[in-house]
Amino acid sequence: MQNKSFNFVAIQYGIMVGLAYTVALFMLYLMGVEVFLGFARAGVYALVWAAIIYFTVQLRKNNDNTFTFGEALLVLMVMYVSAEVVWHIGNYVIFNFVDPELSQTVKDVSIEKTRAMMEKFGTPEGEIDKAMERVEKEDYAFTIFKLGQSLGIYMVIGLVMASIAALVIKKAPQNSPFDLDKK
Repeated sequence: MQNKSFNFVAIQYGIMVGLAYTVALFMLYLMGVEVFLGFARAGVYALVWAAIIYFTVQLRKNNDNTFTFGEALLVLMVMYVSAEVVWHIGNYVIFNFVDPELSQTVKDVSIEKTRAMMEKFGTPEGEIDKAMERVEKEDYAFTIFKLGQSLGIYMVIGLVMASIAALVIKKAPQNSPFDLDKK
């Protein structure tokens, strides 16, 4: 495999996926905070992975339809990291320039949902009040430090997801001694 050209193409695909990811989440934001924070966000994330896997399979097809686990993992991670960097920059712009009040709004919605969930589970009022005090003290501001922290967490999640996908995407050459169909 020509690592440099595949990595370059993977970065391009990753940036495209990241831009689409950012636009989709911005559209969710325009629909309201409840939608922005809801299950639709998980759906967008699933679509991001579907696109990354699709593009990786296309690159495998351009490589005589073969990829080792390592090659597939590398391409998946390069794409994923590129997409996440673009998305995190987009999030930073939304939270700090488009709607600087969004952090407080997210905090308020999180407090409401946490209280409702705790009440639903029959948590004693004293425990709810303690939990609400802790949540009130949390800083929801989207700073550069938190951006890096979030990106790090997403990279760990991405590595797990990419490893699973690479196991499925890898494909040995037809004349491989490991090809069980030939025996």
